[in-house]
Amino acid sequence: ANMGTVPADTYLATYTHVLVYTKSALIEQSTPAAMNLSDTSALVAGSSFFDEDLDAFEFGGILEWSPPEDTTWVTHYVLYFAEYGIEVTTTTT
Repeated sequence: ANMGTVPADTYLATYTHVLVYTKSALIEQSTPAAMNLSDTSALVAGSSFFDEDLDAFEFGGILEWSPPEDTTWVTHYVLYFAEYGIEVTTTTT
C-alpha cells in the first residue's frame, strides 16, 4: 500500500483537505485525489461475533458493536480482516 505519514502534533491551522498527486520523472498529475481533513476520533465498544459457518477454515455471521456516544462526525465504519495483526482486507460499511 502507498502511504504517507503526518507527524504527531502537526498544526492543523486552516487546512481542510489532504491532496495526493502522482509524480514521475516525466510528469506530475494535474488533478489530485483529495479527502477532507478532520481532527476527530470516535471509538466503538462492546464488539462481538458469533461464527455461524460450520465449515472448517471459513467463517460467517453477524459482527455487532456499540457505536460511540457522539456520532456527530462518524460517516462510516471500516472493518479490517487481519492475520496475526497484519491488515489484509478492508471492508467499508
